[in-house]
Amino acid sequence: MNDGQLLTVDMLRLVSSTNPDVLNCLLLIKHMCATPDEEQCWSKVIKCNNGETLWSMIVQEASKADGNIFSAINYAIGQIKPHLLFTANLAERLCTVAVDEYPLKDIVHLLSNISTDNDTLSAIFEHNLAREVRISSLNAGDFYTPKQVVQLMTELLGIEHGGKVYDPCCRSGTMLCGIALSHPSKKLLLYGQTLDQESFSICQMNLMLHGLSADLGKCPANTLIEDMHADQYFDYILTNPPFNSSDWYGNDTANRNVHWQYGDPPRKNANFAWLQYIISHLSPNGRAVTLLPNGTLTTQNLAESEIRKQILLDGCIEAILALPTGLFYGTKIPCCAWVINKSSAHDTVLFVDARQLDLLGQQDGKKISDLLFQYRNDKQLETTQWYAVASIAEIAQKRYVLSPNLYTLPKELLLPSFEQISEDFNTSVDILCNRIATSQLCESIKKWKTKSVPKDWNEVYLSELYNIFGGVCAKKEAFGRGTPMVDVKTVIHHIFLPENLPACVELPEGDAPKYYIKHGDVLLNRTSETIDELACCSVALKDQAAVYGAYLKRLRPIKDDWVDPRYIATYFRSKIYRQEIERCSFVYTTRANINIHQLSMIRLYYPSMTWQYAIGETLSSVVRFNQEHQDMELGELINHFIRAFIDKFVTYPILLFQKGCDE
Repeated sequence: MNDGQLLTVDMLRLVSSTNPDVLNCLLLIKHMCATPDEEQCWSKVIKCNNGETLWSMIVQEASKADGNIFSAINYAIGQIKPHLLFTANLAERLCTVAVDEYPLKDIVHLLSNISTDNDTLSAIFEHNLAREVRISSLNAGDFYTPKQVVQLMTELLGIEHGGKVYDPCCRSGTMLCGIALSHPSKKLLLYGQTLDQESFSICQMNLMLHGLSADLGKCPANTLIEDMHADQYFDYILTNPPFNSSDWYGNDTANRNVHWQYGDPPRKNANFAWLQYIISHLSPNGRAVTLLPNGTLTTQNLAESEIRKQILLDGCIEAILALPTGLFYGTKIPCCAWVINKSSAHDTVLFVDARQLDLLGQQDGKKISDLLFQYRNDKQLETTQWYAVASIAEIAQKRYVLSPNLYTLPKELLLPSFEQISEDFNTSVDILCNRIATSQLCESIKKWKTKSVPKDWNEVYLSELYNIFGGVCAKKEAFGRGTPMVDVKTVIHHIFLPENLPACVELPEGDAPKYYIKHGDVLLNRTSETIDELACCSVALKDQAAVYGAYLKRLRPIKDDWVDPRYIATYFRSKIYRQEIERCSFVYTTRANINIHQLSMIRLYYPSMTWQYAIGETLSSVVRFNQEHQDMELGELINHFIRAFIDKFVTYPILLFQKGCDE
């Protein structure tokens, strides 16, 4: 019976209307009173002076017209507290709770009618816990891990035998419960550590309701500073540590260097402290799966990138998974899974780009675990669009960056047939010309209906055509006056750089000319909220005494006669170029971003200068016409024409060129 069957709509309604601390107390009391004495020896703990159980006492109070259920709950927890020390925290919180007695009657009657032969009590507890996470404000980077994600992580571990299992930041104990319950026949000894007293209590209660126990150390503490299991080594580690914890060791430096065999992690971010801690606690054949933010795969911080490199060279990393956003309640922060395996030194790594998979469904999760099982058993895997195997040498060529999309095949760009593309283009021409029939532009664009597409193309890397420069950095107070400045919005919304710029910045005397813009320069945004707006380009068609901001890059032609600026503006609006951005960019962190090294990997395609001039002249004429008329409906028709024009005369013929095909 699954949780959906155990928890009816009425149950969920009652659970959601009950104070979470009071509900947890009721679940604990009910569980203890229903547990056979011979198994847990609760005989003295669970009975009142008159011999009845604590739960029976609560039920009697709920049956009275003037009963005091809350007082009975307080009494019961007071009786339990000396025997289960973790309930002290619950007892303290009860003192601050104001409770309406009436809803308590319903929840007590509900729990009285529930059989304790199944998992209903633990299912109610987990539902209550998940509800609290959803409606409360989360601590930075401290995310509740849904059961489906825990199940996937457990499967990635590939537990083959009994042994010691550890979660160094176990919080509510969801992972420890998940791994033990998914392998009931294996003798697993559970260990964990939590940061605060509340999670220390909640974790022990969760374990108890599932009929489990774990060694959580003598008290809650900061795992990275006060390690409660310092001398232990574990067969399996499963964890979701807090992301990007800053100032993680405070003023305590005494134990800082215990686990850092690969390098000293930076004070401002604990991600690589957690990773090294996990590796240091694995037994010689141990395995670990940990969730971490995507930034760990791509960070160029000197300390962090060196640690990542050394871990790779040590052969500890078995697999890297890029996971979808939205896995955690209350946040869409993207994350990844690191699979660590110390059973042998790995000279390859399995990369899985699972960002488009449904990991909250069982089918896609099983696809990933089956894939890792095949890789673990030395099956040769081909490179696909969602997984690949790369050698350490290949990874070194990419500066030890671990974004899976750098190793998998790029997603194929699918276009309609040439007949459909031509039909769409011709239709866009007819509709636009019907609107601008008397203009000179109409006759100009009509001629394209009978043109063939360019067949001879050149392929180069962006760094072969352009030198790349960073933008001006200035303090906040310098903006709003001074030299005109190109900003990100201008680049995103203008194919060609406009003459009037909305932003400006005041720079020290003599600095501005270094950033002035010349004819043929391309301004490109290096960061954006979304991948769709990353690395957009605006091309300058004349010299301008204007500068550009720090979030932009300026691409200046190495030679003036290689590409026509108006053609290159067309190329930068093509689907081919967007595909290149997808191919070269890292798996996206909180914001999409691209650096100079990635930009240099972008491929550019251009035809003969005759074709460049013709394509560029048409695009610039259409854009200029649109600017002169400032009509919203006309603008939509022109944008449709531009998209169809680029598809037919740039994207489609480049695809043919890439495939080595003729039209």
